[in-house]
Amino acid sequence: VMPGGAELHIIKIFNNAGNWVGGQSDLGAAATACKDAGANAISMSLGGPSSVTEEAVFQDLYDNFNIISIAAAGNDGNNTASYPASYDSVISVGALDENENWASFSQFPPTSYDPNNQPASGGPTVDSQ
Repeated sequence: VMPGGAELHIIKIFNNAGNWVGGQSDLGAAATACKDAGANAISMSLGGPSSVTEEAVFQDLYDNFNIISIAAAGNDGNNTASYPASYDSVISVGALDENENWASFSQFPPTSYDPNNQPASGGPTVDSQ
């Protein structure tokens, strides 16, 4: 998939039991650490409530550092927004089943993305070809 290979920088933000810990788990700091390590893409499989501070971090990474962030849409099978996937600067990825249809557990929140009207930032663009 990656000719020449890829370097991975893995950051743990949950405790050993896999739980988010207030005051210890910091997704914005983790994303910034990825940037500082030279990342050009951040992939996340997690979700929760929105945070103005966290949203600003991901927008800054997109606008000023050309870093693509990708996150799972969620696994509750509804149209509820989950974050970071639902931030405008993050690509939300849902799941398909073995028949390439929407997986019943995958979230499908509404989106403001319009491929014909991409953001006017200096960030990455999507090539439709």
